[in-house]
Amino acid sequence: MILIVFPFLRPWYEFLKWRIMSRPSLLIVDDEAGVRESLRMIFNRDFRILEAASSEVAIKKAQEESPEVVLLDIRLPGVGGLDVLRRIKELNPHCQVIILTALKTAHTALAAKETGAFDYIVKPFDVADISLRVHQALSMFLSRRFFLRPSLISSLSSFIQK
Repeated sequence: MILIVFPFLRPWYEFLKWRIMSRPSLLIVDDEAGVRESLRMIFNRDFRILEAASSEVAIKKAQEESPEVVLLDIRLPGVGGLDVLRRIKELNPHCQVIILTALKTAHTALAAKETGAFDYIVKPFDVADISLRVHQALSMFLSRRFFLRPSLISSLSSFIQK
């Protein structure tokens, strides 16, 4: 009834329904088990964690689960990280992908951004920094998925961080 009278509240209703009904999912893609374990420990409280050790498994999980945020190692056996990024963005354009790499080069960072990455983080990473960036990526996902208006991002950010 209230949505019929106030149709402008529909995005907020959809967002609140999503927030109450589920935890956001985070897909961690890295061929190193230790990195996946560390990231799982950092984000297990706030996210439903999905893991993939290869590009093929990552694409399959992205297709089946539609994660909100992906932490993606750029160097993977088989298909490279940038190709996986392209495929994930084809499957879910709202998904926010953060590239992880051990190499800090301007070329790689630029290629990642041009391919659609939300951000680029060099290993070893600082826990507070990666946590902040993942939560910013989630805020961006929510703004694009539910509101499509960047002006509402700031009001959501404080709510999401709680």
